[in-house]
Amino acid sequence: MTIPIFISTNKNYIIPAITLIASVMENTSEKCIFYILHSELTKENKIFIQNSLKEYARLSIEFIKISEDIFKNAPPMGHLTKETYYRIMIPELKTEIDKAIYLDSDMIVNCDIKELYNTDIDSFPLAAAQDKVAQYIPYWMLHSYFMGITSLNYFQAGVLVINTKYFRKNNIKQKFFEILEQYKDKIKTADQDILNLIFADNHKKLDYSFNFHVPLENYLILNKDSDLPAFNNPKIYHFASDKKPWNSNCKYEEIWFKYANKLIEEEKLNEFCA
Repeated sequence: MTIPIFISTNKNYIIPAITLIASVMENTSEKCIFYILHSELTKENKIFIQNSLKEYARLSIEFIKISEDIFKNAPPMGHLTKETYYRIMIPELKTEIDKAIYLDSDMIVNCDIKELYNTDIDSFPLAAAQDKVAQYIPYWMLHSYFMGITSLNYFQAGVLVINTKYFRKNNIKQKFFEILEQYKDKIKTADQDILNLIFADNHKKLDYSFNFHVPLENYLILNKDSDLPAFNNPKIYHFASDKKPWNSNCKYEEIWFKYANKLIEEEKLNEFCA
């Protein structure tokens, strides 16, 4: 088995991307191919990524350049970059693949990724974990309400298992761009809002441990959330805010640095984290 995994990155996110990939390979027994979506990586950037990860014999890497023109009308979203939109391209980029994983680069995988890949989505377009911001943070609760999405159904798009065959068969990319044009003045979380407008009522719910949203931990504890058991064994840590392990003091940063320190030279890592 070779597990296809897509990530998006830019010049500023090279070290987080390397760290994410390392965490996958350290915990996974199968071969993995990472498709790195980008619009600006140089030859030197690509060589640096490949050399940093060369110890993993079961790893293959393919770089796929996305034209910036495709998303020229997509609105920027705070700390989110244009690369976040690239995941909608996945089903069209590799038509021979019927099922794929997408991961945000600000993550650490703490499980065998095969467990996530083996999620049965034959009857669903995708699988994703709930985004608790729509359940506990008033601003986001109102946002999901005004978007017409039930907060309990609003999912976090940083971890996706995608039925790419379904996407192609149902021309989801075209629907995506139609909704982007219609809602571009209302969306707050870039492509995540759009994917929710399409699939909030039609997706398989992943266990919360597969997208453990680190900044929301206190909200879950305070509200005695039913997904609290995910704290006992987070399978994927998601540092999903503007505060990352490399730019601030945040909880579980030592887990990120465990993998970053393994592959990145101290001088380069210190420069990145400055």
